[in-house]
Amino acid sequence: CLSGICMNVGCIKGDCFRSVCMNSDGIRGDCLSSVCMNSSCIRGDCLSSVCMNSDGIRGFCLSGVCMNSDGIRGDCLSSVCMNSDGIRGFCLSGVCMNSDGIRGDCLSSVCMNSDGIRGDCLSSVCMNSGCIKGDCLSSVCMNSYCLSSVCMNSDGIRGDCLSSVCMNSDGIRGDCLSSVCMNSSCIRGDCLSSVCMNSDGIRGDCLSSVCMNRDGIRGDCLSSVCMSSDGIRGDCVCM
Repeated sequence: CLSGICMNVGCIKGDCFRSVCMNSDGIRGDCLSSVCMNSSCIRGDCLSSVCMNSDGIRGFCLSGVCMNSDGIRGDCLSSVCMNSDGIRGFCLSGVCMNSDGIRGDCLSSVCMNSDGIRGDCLSSVCMNSGCIKGDCLSSVCMNSYCLSSVCMNSDGIRGDCLSSVCMNSDGIRGDCLSSVCMNSSCIRGDCLSSVCMNSDGIRGDCLSSVCMNRDGIRGDCLSSVCMSSDGIRGDCVCM
């Protein structure tokens, strides 16, 4: 209802009575903040805690957005949500994580990556053992890279970290940044500052500045040491 006039999504005027409006198609609907939602669910707006979505299924409202029972909208109501595949999940900051991990958002300290494998969280991004990116909450993530002073390389073998350089147990050098490591296999980690290009030409995340190795391939700079594509230490050039 707006000033006693009801407008449905088709811009046809109707009449408002209290919180109920009658659209010109003769179907009674409900008014919310000057918008009329009739029982044919042309508008998916919220009325109190109940809404009707465009497919005609009643759902629930979160921040003015309707989430219905088949998950056409994957928004959160309290701690339960429905994702686009219709599977019930959990809410974090208004985003739904369902049980098959279609959305990789977190509930408490556990996240569900997009391949459906449960993982743990580090800062704001979680990487599971399949190196598929998800989102996280809390402080622990044992992905295939670095956690604190422990380095995990892409083959899942634990290695040791020395200062901010990680040497995996297979002898492949990687770059450790406290909780994030990008190893020389260039499987994507997460970023602290700018973006760099790893030695295989895949865009990755930067530790400190960007270096150009002697073979002309961009790599990651750590102090004054960089790694070329053949795994040999190279020299950094300011870019």
